Amino acid sequence: QDLKLLERLTLFVLPKSLVIRHTMSARRWGWQLHGVGALLVSVVTLCSSEIPPSKPQQVHLALGDGEAASMTVMWSTKVPTQTSTVEYGPFGAGAPRATAAGSQRNFTDGGPKKATQVMHTVLLSKLVPGQKYAYRVGDGVGGWSDNFSFTAPRDAEAIAGDKLRLLAYCDMGTVNELTLSDVTADVQSHFYDMLLHCGDFAYDFDTDNGENGDQWMRSIEPIAAYLPYMVSAGNHEEHYNFSHYRARFTMPFQGRRTSNHYYSFDMGPAHIIAYNTEAFFFPENFDAAYMSAMYSWLEQDLIAANKNRDKVPWIIVHGHRPMYCVVAGPGSRCDGEHEQSRRGIPSSCSSGHECAALGTATNFPVEDLFFQYGVDLAFFGHVHDYERFFPVYNESVRNGTRTSMELYFEPAATVHVTTGSGGNPEMKRGDAPPPQGTCGRDSPWCAFQSGYFPKDAQTADFTYSRITVHNRTHLQWEQWSSISHSIIDRFMIVQPKHGPFASHEDVGIVV
Repeated sequence: QDLKLLERLTLFVLPKSLVIRHTMSARRWGWQLHGVGALLVSVVTLCSSEIPPSKPQQVHLALGDGEAASMTVMWSTKVPTQTSTVEYGPFGAGAPRATAAGSQRNFTDGGPKKATQVMHTVLLSKLVPGQKYAYRVGDGVGGWSDNFSFTAPRDAEAIAGDKLRLLAYCDMGTVNELTLSDVTADVQSHFYDMLLHCGDFAYDFDTDNGENGDQWMRSIEPIAAYLPYMVSAGNHEEHYNFSHYRARFTMPFQGRRTSNHYYSFDMGPAHIIAYNTEAFFFPENFDAAYMSAMYSWLEQDLIAANKNRDKVPWIIVHGHRPMYCVVAGPGSRCDGEHEQSRRGIPSSCSSGHECAALGTATNFPVEDLFFQYGVDLAFFGHVHDYERFFPVYNESVRNGTRTSMELYFEPAATVHVTTGSGGNPEMKRGDAPPPQGTCGRDSPWCAFQSGYFPKDAQTADFTYSRITVHNRTHLQWEQWSSISHSIIDRFMIVQPKHGPFASHEDVGIVV
């Protein structure tokens, strides 16, 4: 009844499409909101016309690239402001506040309206590792944002005495974002160190002259304003040469030089790499020189990471397009798009998944680098389900000394996961549970799937990932379903000897 009354009340002041979309989202998400007032507030906060042009919005964080613990804070306004300022200090009533100033730059969407907004970036450096901070952004003239908080990145010693905890998903938009409330609850528990989003944002950033991207960035503020939101690009970011993706985020280190497309960083026992799978699929944006430079950087980064494995043993990689599939095609091989991603074959796509190799002489075999330098875990999106694979290289399973559905002990190749069901508008909604279980006989590398091609009354499965690095030898993956409200998959990687997988020849079981 509250929802019906809300719709009648707000239709006088808000566009009908926005009211219907948001009240449907409230039903889907099962928000714990009480009364018309609470829902009305949530509707108004998503309506950009209600936000003063100098008021900060779309606040989000990323790891900084300072020598000590640091954090990059980003936000948007519709007009320039006198300063780009973050006011921050140790969390708690009456805590003294410092200020940090940054930069602002205009960004113009490529659509017919040429809508312009101002992107603000401030680096907070020399933070106390593990300290919780309160902060707000803006200035005293244009206005301040709401109050937020974050925990400064913990140092390696603190993580070693505890655990490294990550959240991950790919492919989330403004429609069917069923995982959003569960992810928000996880973030607000202050239990996790960061979130990794491997491509396809908002569907799309540029839709409605960029207004859809703005709405989505506001919707993730309860997540991204509280912990580092680390990203890699997907195919849906390619409009106007990935301009929204390049403007809306600021990734650290190499990311600043590559427009957020490829970069790496250490976090406790894990070296985490983001790379640009889309480089192999958009020749109009990325030429052979770009692919060669990225491939060379990736190899050099992996070489350096291997030299540091005594201190940082795990290597985790994420990107958008996966290398492996649930159902193999002719010859027991994955389709062309998976092959092109796995082998780094320059290609061109007529749609999101229909891609043809260009027939160039030079390939950039990314999977070979994973094997040669011992990448422990690689996860991707693009396919809108959850898929978990056995340790695999060159489409041959390499299980190691002991493997079950729950345990990969001393795997002899990279473990791949597809976690592409954060919430895509094309994902089917049904009343029956999603398809779930083992995979096709022609794809022995596939261990488990949930939500793969739902039929009849079956629903897709809307899921996201929780990754816990317990120590230098144990890493656990859990997949949470916002359909069943339960963990649908859990497995442990136990790797007592990190390094190139060629050294595992004596223990690898090739299937």
